[in-house]
Amino acid sequence: ESLKPYAFLVHFLFSVGCRPSEALALTWRDVENGVICFNKTFNQLGLKKGLKTQEKRVIKQNQQVRELIKSIKAGRRGGINDRNVLIFPSPKANKYIDWSNFSNKPWKRVFESLPDITYRNPYQTRHTFITLALKNDVSIQDLARHCGNSPETILKHYAGVDRSFVMPVF
Repeated sequence: ESLKPYAFLVHFLFSVGCRPSEALALTWRDVENGVICFNKTFNQLGLKKGLKTQEKRVIKQNQQVRELIKSIKAGRRGGINDRNVLIFPSPKANKYIDWSNFSNKPWKRVFESLPDITYRNPYQTRHTFITLALKNDVSIQDLARHCGNSPETILKHYAGVDRSFVMPVF
């Protein structure tokens, strides 16, 4: 089983900071005119309208995400004619990716090939995105809106500790 089909998904998760269930449900209809409209989720229970904390969330694509979307489109055989086609389909068919299978097989295989890196759950792509955004001075209010959380939730559950932090002189 090749890991390549999952590369775009992982890159997207690190670049956007959405919940994996939101990314898995995206179709080409949801990614248009420089924005991404998250309005449904897919998990082991199936497809569900709406999101965890809101009905829908629209975010603007930055240059990196625009380029990624272009690369995904270019990599598709036959192009994208049907706007209802999944952006991140299962490698075997145009079906939803089984997140449990992805987490337990391809994702773990990557970590097995990187012995110097401690295993991390793939959901931590969201944690990494949020931590890096905060480190790069993105306001908590903007970040919370972008990620579909409250500022309190961002601080309580996602903001990582910077181990290189040195107390400044006052």
